[in-house]
Amino acid sequence: MRKIAVVLARAGSKRLPHKNRLHICGKMLFEYSIDEAIKSEVFTHILVSTDDSKIAYRCKVKYSENVWLIKRPLYLANDTAPSEEAVLHATNGYNAEDWIMLLQPTSVLRKAEDIITAEKMRIEFNQSVVSVDAATGKYNGAIYYMSLDELLKKRKYNCDAVYEMPHNRSVDIDDEHDFKKAKEVLEGL
Repeated sequence: MRKIAVVLARAGSKRLPHKNRLHICGKMLFEYSIDEAIKSEVFTHILVSTDDSKIAYRCKVKYSENVWLIKRPLYLANDTAPSEEAVLHATNGYNAEDWIMLLQPTSVLRKAEDIITAEKMRIEFNQSVVSVDAATGKYNGAIYYMSLDELLKKRKYNCDAVYEMPHNRSVDIDDEHDFKKAKEVLEGL
């Protein structure tokens, strides 16, 4: 069984243009997911699925030893394409018993410790894990972790076990307001 991190970093975004490659505190958004995945030492593979040539170039230059780059087809890179289908495209050829963790680039406040805790929960409960904001109980977009077999069958993220992340780190960057909020938190760390 392999443990695979998938970072979906498409080029487009309606509310915040090119958000996955915006710079925040010295790094592009998508780099936070890669760096924390590497730091966690949980994964056997880290995949970045992108249709953005600048993100692809940055991955080749900075992360060539740690990241496998997947060219994301345009039909999976638009606003209506389900992220589950993009994850399935990126993991095509992997085994059903492998476990997949989606690490969205817009969750820049997710830490390696969050990834490690989700992995411990997976081992303890042998169930899928999703992260939520501890204060609101709502999905925060930071971690979706499930077996490839389960994702293939359901074609939706499942949420058997819930990992509560601190409210101040449960920011999912979707617009300029979220971007500013995440930047304030990062600058305060």
